[in-house]
This record gives sequence, structure tokens and C-alpha cells, in this order.
Amino acid sequence: EWKNVLRIAYVVELIEGGQANKFTIEALATNAGFLSRSKFIDAFKERKGVTPSAYIKGLAEKES
Repeated sequence: EWKNVLRIAYVVELIEGGQANKFTIEALATNAGFLSRSKFIDAFKERKGVTPSAYIKGLAEKES
């Protein structure tokens, strides 16, 4: 459980640092240490309340 918290925090840091457009969702998941895209999406949604794609889209809308 704590590993997932750290992994999600790492991905959020990448996304907020502008790295989201350089990686696919699958690449973000792999870089954070998740073994599957679906596990990553489930863990992200559990902690952030939205999917990674929705989180990225929301940030992009705030910036524009």
C-alpha cells in the first residue's frame, strides 16, 4: 500500500512537472513500478479520485 502511495506521488510529480506529454499512460505506469496499466489506473483513481488521463486533462485546462 505505501509503495503505491509513493509511486502515485512520483507520477503526479512527473505530470505536474510537464512530463505527461512525453510519456504514454503505460510508460508512466512502468516508470513508477506498476506491472500493469490497469493496476496503475486503479491505484491512481483510488488516491486522486480521477483517472490519470482526466488528471492530465484537468491540469492542461487550468494552464490554458
